[in-house]
Amino acid sequence: MSRLGSLSYKGQSMSLSVREYLRRTQGQTIPPLVLELILRSGKSFYIKSVFPVDEKAEMVPLRVWDVRALTQADLDTVLRRLSAVVSREELENIEKLHPKLDQGNLWVLLSEIEAIVEWHSDLWPGVDRPEARQVVVGFRS
Repeated sequence: MSRLGSLSYKGQSMSLSVREYLRRTQGQTIPPLVLELILRSGKSFYIKSVFPVDEKAEMVPLRVWDVRALTQADLDTVLRRLSAVVSREELENIEKLHPKLDQGNLWVLLSEIEAIVEWHSDLWPGVDRPEARQVVVGFRS
């Protein structure tokens, strides 16, 4: 089983499989540019939500933010507008964030996932649970 790795939280070590990590993110809307899925091919996608993950399935269905049409200026606009969002329910009105922002469904083999990067956000994880927040610093090569 593929492991994302270990991290330490409140002095305790945690080790998660890709499947376990994705299962923990189900049932919530994740803001754009916050949770980045990086595949072994080098391609990456920003996860919007995770559909239920079957225990034995090799592929998992994800809803992803489609940012392909956005320029750097557009991305800056999205980030600026995200700073004004107070509830994740507001993220369902994609047009408000940017008219070029879209979404799509991605079916991906668990074995093809290289990494998941959690970029800092005030909206995720859990606004109502500040103790659950984790700040993970990431980079692109």
